[in-house]
Amino acid sequence: MKSQWFALSMLVAACDGDPASDSAVDAASADAGPVGGGDAASSDADAGLVDPGPLPSLRVVPGELTMTTWTRPGDATSAHVYSLLADGSLRQRLTANEGAWGLHAVGPDKRHIALVRRMNDAGADDAMGRGVVWIIDVRTRDAWPLTPPECDAGLGGLGWRDEVQVVFSMACGDAPQLYRASIAVRSRARSDLLQLTDSAGGTRDVFTAARTSIATFVRPCDGIGCEGGAQVWLADLDSGDACAVTPPSTDDATHPALNVDLSAVTYALKGQTHRIGLNVAALYSGDARCGLAETDTVLGEDLWAQSAGTEEDFPQMATGGGLLAGAVLFVARNAEGRGQVTLSDRMGTLTPLSDPAENATYARWVVDAFDTSGVR
Repeated sequence: MKSQWFALSMLVAACDGDPASDSAVDAASADAGPVGGGDAASSDADAGLVDPGPLPSLRVVPGELTMTTWTRPGDATSAHVYSLLADGSLRQRLTANEGAWGLHAVGPDKRHIALVRRMNDAGADDAMGRGVVWIIDVRTRDAWPLTPPECDAGLGGLGWRDEVQVVFSMACGDAPQLYRASIAVRSRARSDLLQLTDSAGGTRDVFTAARTSIATFVRPCDGIGCEGGAQVWLADLDSGDACAVTPPSTDDATHPALNVDLSAVTYALKGQTHRIGLNVAALYSGDARCGLAETDTVLGEDLWAQSAGTEEDFPQMATGGGLLAGAVLFVARNAEGRGQVTLSDRMGTLTPLSDPAENATYARWVVDAFDTSGVR
C-alpha cells in the first residue's frame, strides 16, 4: 500500500496544472539578509550534508509539504527551507541563503512564503536573537523583513489570512499578541500592523485557516477549573469570537493546527501528538467551549507506537485526500534533541522524510484553501 501511495503522490505532482516545472526564477534574492557563521561548533561527524547546489527555477512553491532543517546539526544559523512530496522525494531548496530560519508558512497563492528568522541587533543571523518575520517571493527572487526590528515575532505560530496578509505572534516589550500585516507594506513600523488580540496572559502559537478568518492559537486557561496552563483556543479573527478547545485541566499545550475541513485540531502536549474534535458552530453561538473533550486522543498511543525516548512536535493532519487522507505530519526529536520530519499514514505506519544527518526543526503542509462548508 505504501508504494501505491508514493506512486500516487508522484503522479499527482506530475499531472498538476501548476506551472512550477516551467518557471524562470529562483526562490529568494541573493540579498535576503546576512548569513551568520553560527556560534556552535560542529564535530566532523556533524558536518551535515553538502548543500545541493543552485536553486531550482520556480514560479510557485512545489511539493506537498515544506520543512526547515539545519545542514550543520549543531548550528541553528545553517538552516534552509525545502519543499518535497509526501514520500520524501523531489526535495527542492526554497531559501537562497542559509540562516536562522525556523517557522514558516506558504501563502495560499503558493508564490510567497512567510518565515521567522532570528537576528541580532546588528542584523546578523543569531540563534538567540529576536524573531523577525520575512517574506520570500519565489517568482521574483525578492525577500524582505516585515516586522519591527525592536520587537520579537519568534514566539510561535505564523499563518496567512489571505494572499497578502500574514498573521503572527509578536511581543514589543509586553505580553505577546497576534498581529496582522500586509506583505505590500515594507515600512516595518508597528503603526502599520493591526493588533488582533489583547490577552493579559499573551497569545502565541497561531495557526490560520488560509482564506478564512478562523484561527487556532494558545493562551493561558481562563475560567472555572483552570490551573493557569496553556490552552488551545479557536477564534474568528475578524469578529473577535473565541472559545476554548482543550479542557480546563490542560497544561502547556503547544502548536495547534487545524485540519482542512476545520473539524479537528492537532496539538502537542508533553511530547505527544493529540487530536481533538471541534464544534465550530459553538464559536458563533457564544459558547465558552468548542472542543469535543470526549474525542481528545493521543495519536502516539492510539494510532502509532511512539518511539522510546522521542518527543513529537508541530503535529498537523494532512490537507489532501486520497491516500493522504488521515496522514499526520510531525517532527520527532530524539533524546539529544535532533529532529526528523516524520509522516504517519492512516494505518499508523511511520515514514521518516528528512535525513537523519540533519536536524529538522519544523515541517508544514502546503495548502491553498480550507473547507468551510461545515462552518455555521
